[in-house]
Amino acid sequence: MSSLIHPALYEELIAASLKSEAELAAALRKVLQELGMTVKEFSEKTGIPESTLHKILSGSRDIRLSTLRVLVKSIKNLEAPPPSEGSIVIGVVAAPSSLRCLTRRGFTIRGKHVILRMYPAKTIEDAIIAAIVAEREGAHGIVCAEIVGATVRKFVRIPVAYIYVCEENFLEAVKQLISEMRVKSKSA
Repeated sequence: MSSLIHPALYEELIAASLKSEAELAAALRKVLQELGMTVKEFSEKTGIPESTLHKILSGSRDIRLSTLRVLVKSIKNLEAPPPSEGSIVIGVVAAPSSLRCLTRRGFTIRGKHVILRMYPAKTIEDAIIAAIVAEREGAHGIVCAEIVGATVRKFVRIPVAYIYVCEENFLEAVKQLISEMRVKSKSA
């Protein structure tokens, strides 16, 4: 997989756990932030005692292998819950900043439970790889930007739908660009 496609949160946690307690603590903080959960909420969802999580977050305690396994499995399920029977899994291939806007990972549409799995991509190559990974991981379809989707369709056998930019999003980007241009012209 391309180095620009971000590893899953649980993969980052595993890598950090192999480096040091401080790296593991930082990775767990990032996981909590990305999932939008407090230590208490995370403890309730995973079954890992709050006190254990606080000790890991302090970076001063060696983690037991059994605790690491539970942590990794729990994060993996929170990040991309296993689909239930009859669920539809949709892979969303988009820039990381766009994916951060999606706060809901599951909902019901037309009586069907839909699960969204996020696949960050910064380049067209990353998007192609992400789409192939989504298909291999069991996604039933992919949602991505139109310019990416036209290419992605050539590489996967599942349906691809497009996200269209509306005028409001376009105008917001223009405003941001103008602000950046003012800052650069003032500093020049």
